[in-house]
Amino acid sequence: MEIEALKQENSRLVVICDNQKYSTADIEKLNSEIEEMKQTVNKLTKELEVEQRQLWNEELKYARGKEAIETDLTEYHKLARKLKLIPTSAENSGDIDFEITFNPDAGPNCLFKYRT
Repeated sequence: MEIEALKQENSRLVVICDNQKYSTADIEKLNSEIEEMKQTVNKLTKELEVEQRQLWNEELKYARGKEAIETDLTEYHKLARKLKLIPTSAENSGDIDFEITFNPDAGPNCLFKYRT
């Protein structure tokens, strides 16, 4: 009697398995693909972190350079005023505009007109 019940249960389970949409192989393949995707996400996350650190370092370098230029320009303008070179109407300017403007948003040409 018990054997017959087990056979019926087994037959019922076989029918359920046969009617399932996904086979065991399909599920194993999906799990494998999920694992691959997790590894890819981890790899790309690490690469993103490296790129973000590099971007931060470049932004810091840019900010320091910009600050140094602004400090030098402030000192230049201070000395030019002492020498009476600026403004253009100053005593020693000879009607030449010695004032230097710095606009970092203008890109590589932000000081172009002052280069020799």
